[in-house]
Amino acid sequence: MKLQIEIDQLQHKKSEIEQLLEIQKNKLIHHFDPELEAQFWKDRQDRLIKMIVRAIVPAIKIFIIFELISLPLNYLTTAPEHRLHDVGLTMLSYTAGWIALFTTFAMAKRPAWHAYYNQIVAGVICFALTIVQSVL
Repeated sequence: MKLQIEIDQLQHKKSEIEQLLEIQKNKLIHHFDPELEAQFWKDRQDRLIKMIVRAIVPAIKIFIIFELISLPLNYLTTAPEHRLHDVGLTMLSYTAGWIALFTTFAMAKRPAWHAYYNQIVAGVICFALTIVQSVL
C-alpha cells in the first residue's frame, strides 16, 4: 500500500514536470510577429552600416599598412623571372580588396541603397574572394 502511494506521488510529479516542460517548449517555439522581426533585422543592419561608416578610416589605414609590408616581401622573395607576374597577381588581389572595401562603404554611405545592401555587399565580397583565391 505504501509503495502504491509513492508510485502515485511520483506519477503526479512526473505529470507536473511534463506540463511545465510543455509550457516551456511553447514559450521557446513562439515566433515574433513579422513586423517585429523585420524591425529587429532592420535595426541590426542600421547598426552594421553605422559601424562601417565609422570604421572606414581605420580599415583603410590597416589595408595600406598590410600592402606596404606584404608587397615588398612578395617582391623580394619571388624569383626574378617570376617577379613581374607574381607582383601583378598580388596587385590584382589588392585591387579586388579595395573594390570590396569601397563598395561596402559606398553602400553604407547612401541611404537610398540600404534596401539592397545585403545582396550587393554579399555579391561584391564573393567576387573579391573569388579573385583573391584564383590568383593565389
